[in-house]
Amino acid sequence: MIYTGARSALAVAKQGTSTYVKIPYSSEGLKYNLNYVDSEALVGKRGTYAYGQTSVGVDGDISFEAFPQSLTWGLYAVLGNISASTTTSGIPVTYTITPIGVSDSLPKYDIQVNYTGASTYTYKFTDVKIGQLTLNLSNNAVPKVSLTVAGVNRITGSNISPSLHSDDSKPFFVKDIIVKAGDTLITLPDLTSLDLTINNNFDTDTVVLDGTGLRKDIIEQKLDITGTINALFTDDSNGTFQKFKDLYETGDTTKIYAKISNSEGNSVEITLNNIYIKEFSHNVGGSGKIPLNVSFTAVDTSNTMVEVISRLNSLSDLI
Repeated sequence: MIYTGARSALAVAKQGTSTYVKIPYSSEGLKYNLNYVDSEALVGKRGTYAYGQTSVGVDGDISFEAFPQSLTWGLYAVLGNISASTTTSGIPVTYTITPIGVSDSLPKYDIQVNYTGASTYTYKFTDVKIGQLTLNLSNNAVPKVSLTVAGVNRITGSNISPSLHSDDSKPFFVKDIIVKAGDTLITLPDLTSLDLTINNNFDTDTVVLDGTGLRKDIIEQKLDITGTINALFTDDSNGTFQKFKDLYETGDTTKIYAKISNSEGNSVEITLNNIYIKEFSHNVGGSGKIPLNVSFTAVDTSNTMVEVISRLNSLSDLI
């Protein structure tokens, strides 16, 4: 039999638990990296004389559409600090997610991938942290999420039967996206896409001389939050063009707010509290529409760099 991706499944559990949640993913590139070095010994031969294994690690990426619970998990996993509030009945749930402090660490997960639809060829990637999240909100596609991960080891997985979270019954759609900017959060009328990247800049070179070759830990370094905005170049003098032109030329910081929602009561709101415009362009590339391109970077001041508010209809086992 030739196995296909349609038979596969990917599930995630908090480290130390056995409760796996299936993620409705579109692709994965998890790699079990065995690092080898060649001997430089000269023994009268032209080729490599010997080689040896030095270290082991897990690296790769996971991509999925922006389903409510999966997106909430990804944002929590890459930022790390969370609080939850519920109604008296326990639902709906409101999660508030912010970055961890300098003395904290991101949560760890075990990820199982079943490649065949049967118990064979199931692998578990252990002690995984999410190093980077990229969120793409575009006018011609379902919002997309891409996670870059790092872990410690890969072992043979177990035969599990995880379920999808009830809030992952359908993804968010682009028609439900609202983007605002400025201290008073004015709606920007001409946006066509927003890309956001949250990067923890992991240091994974933590192998010690303990006879295992495994990483001792995965270390969070500088938190970078960057993004790009694309918009239509229109004659609205008080709209998107003028807003970002003024910010670019003055060097002032501002807020960016994005909200995605659906008819099931789910929503994710992302607020970048202090961003500055790093690049601003509107170049003619032919006879078609002139694009307005804006690049921004978040600044860590007295306010939280980024705050996420997610509303689900039931608690997530991954948080």
